[in-house]
Amino acid sequence: MKHILIIFVVFLQYGCASDNYYYQNNKKVSLSLIDSMTRGYSSIDYYKNERGTVLGVSDNLIVKLKNSKNLSNYLKEFDLKMEKSLGQNLYLLKTKDKSLTLNISNTLNKKADIEYAQPDFIKKNIRR
Repeated sequence: MKHILIIFVVFLQYGCASDNYYYQNNKKVSLSLIDSMTRGYSSIDYYKNERGTVLGVSDNLIVKLKNSKNLSNYLKEFDLKMEKSLGQNLYLLKTKDKSLTLNISNTLNKKADIEYAQPDFIKKNIRR
């Protein structure tokens, strides 16, 4: 009976696992969660990508639009806040919750007037 329960729990965890990914150069890159940290006011989830690089995801997105006239529509649709303009049609946006960052960036990537959208990745410091 214990074996059946263990198999059921493993199956349940596998079935409920969410796919984590982002788009880089219109190619889907898989991520696997390795750590979640909260320090002070910031909260960061650390993922490992297909190449083994550790990337942190907070509540910030970098979005490049083909035409900036639709920015206000996306801010309302996804409940985003504009942190600052990084260049022509390039913006740093903030989500309400870091758990939404990957989902919103992937959804924005599918929009015709978005050149690209991705989380504002944070690399873990490595001491030499």
